[in-house]
Amino acid sequence: MDMKIDLEASADELIVPMTLQLLVENAVKHNEVSEAFPLRINIRRNGTYLEVENSIRIKKVGEDSKNTGLKNIIQQFSYFTDRQIDVSGSGDIFLVKVPILKASEK
Repeated sequence: MDMKIDLEASADELIVPMTLQLLVENAVKHNEVSEAFPLRINIRRNGTYLEVENSIRIKKVGEDSKNTGLKNIIQQFSYFTDRQIDVSGSGDIFLVKVPILKASEK
């Protein structure tokens, strides 16, 4: 696995607890991770959003995703902000953008 983290935050900037962990866990759960096909995860800041991007190489075993993890994250953020979480996938990349909250939004 190849993980790159490129972000800075000030003390008053937050995300919902466990969000980052859940997104990384989902990437590992749903994708093949091997020496031949390493999972690549990039975590970065893009303006007022935190982006978690991973390569896609869907596992051939196990049950299909029900998107429970993403639904939980979207629901949790809805308690704190009206800003939307953006989920997109194109070809071999899956990208989730979550809003960075200000402490005053809580």
